[in-house]
Amino acid sequence: MGFTGVDREDGLVEQFGVERDARGSIARDGDYAGNVPGVYVAGDVGRGQPLIVWAIAEGRSAVKAVDRHLTGEHSTLQALVRPTDRALAV
Repeated sequence: MGFTGVDREDGLVEQFGVERDARGSIARDGDYAGNVPGVYVAGDVGRGQPLIVWAIAEGRSAVKAVDRHLTGEHSTLQALVRPTDRALAV
């Protein structure tokens, strides 16, 4: 069946107090950060069931946000997409 969404039963999301958005995904800001300090959200749990290329691009972009969080504002890593970007429709 594949990814069917973030588990809605009592689990890590609820234990950490991480907020969800209107779609039930984990809420995040423009830097992939959740509402809990040090929690970053990318891929399926933040966007829903995306294509694998979206998940990879988001993972790499989220790593840049984590790098900035850990080392300061001077990351040399490249962010490929923003959390609000959407796939192009044809």
